[in-house]
Amino acid sequence: KAKKVIFQNIFDKKIFSNKNKKFIVIPGSGVDTKYFSKSNFPKKITFMMISRLVKFKGVESFLHLAKKITSKRKNIFFILVGKRQKDFSLNQNQINKFNKLKNIKIIPWVSNPKILFKKCSVYILPSKREGMSRSILEAMSSGKPIITSNVPGCKQAIKNNYNGYLVKYNDDLSINKATEKFIKNKNLIKKFGNNSRKRAIKYFDINIINRKIINIIN
Repeated sequence: KAKKVIFQNIFDKKIFSNKNKKFIVIPGSGVDTKYFSKSNFPKKITFMMISRLVKFKGVESFLHLAKKITSKRKNIFFILVGKRQKDFSLNQNQINKFNKLKNIKIIPWVSNPKILFKKCSVYILPSKREGMSRSILEAMSSGKPIITSNVPGCKQAIKNNYNGYLVKYNDDLSINKATEKFIKNKNLIKKFGNNSRKRAIKYFDINIINRKIINIIN
């Protein structure tokens, strides 16, 4: 009986119907690009993920990547900002064993992620599926390049080889290759980061998204 139904990506809309005129696609909830302003990069290359500690977010992929990279490269760092939930969270012992490894930090969830992006060179989200990832949009607005899965809710946010790289979900080789590109060419971090900021302002700024929503409900 709804007059309009808003989906955050076209793939979810197709599941229900691609022809129903009351079904509208608006790419996410938007991001406050003034609040999430462009931040500096840390001195040492640091890959970051912010997520609930559940399997489908790709947390295990991130941690295995961190272990592999840091075992060979002592000047590369990884930070996982994790939040446990009542159901489906990974085993805490499984998480703790990575936290003991050098150059890998697992820190508690914070209510204000803005301060975290100052510690981030490249943002990674190897998720299985999203509506429209808010953390990716916040990272983009903060001027960070992105590595994310080529899946609904993630792939719409980035333009491959422009502000980041799309990788296969649950594919260690694919995500490792993307990570190595940034490590071997540090100039890409700044270049793709600038492109992320431009893309966030052009397509995902909260004022743009809010206008689209208001136009629908008026």
